[in-house]
Amino acid sequence: MANSGAALAPAPARIIVGPVSTKAGFQYWYLACFPDCVVAVQQSIAAFFALGMSHSSRGAASPISFLVQRLVQPSTQAFRQRIESALQSTPKERLLAKPNVVYPATQLKAMIHQKKKGAPLILSDLVLETTAGSRQRYGINSADFEKVSSQLNQMYPAKLNSI
Repeated sequence: MANSGAALAPAPARIIVGPVSTKAGFQYWYLACFPDCVVAVQQSIAAFFALGMSHSSRGAASPISFLVQRLVQPSTQAFRQRIESALQSTPKERLLAKPNVVYPATQLKAMIHQKKKGAPLILSDLVLETTAGSRQRYGINSADFEKVSSQLNQMYPAKLNSI
């Protein structure tokens, strides 16, 4: 049998997806994705404000949006990078502990993602569906949708479905 010379890249050991939101956008989460499970890590109320501002509009149409873009967004982006770095270096055993929500990969039936129009007010969907029939919907900021889709496709190619 001839070898084509192209090999599939191995799935990474851990990817951090987020921020994603639930509860109509009032709770922010990060998803720590491992080959054998997905761990949803809820963020603090401070993260709610910082992560909510990290993708404010890029066009400075008013003085307030200009101030947000120039003064607030750099610090919220730095806050976001600190969270992602901390989650990347946190031991897996600690992430699996309560109050985090663990979805074992064997119990995940599908991950459904759908890009919605109407950004930035309308968040795109990421739905984790279990074999027991339960569904957890997370909202993804449209600026992060493509990145999240490619990360999840790299880790869970057989479970990811796009609508």
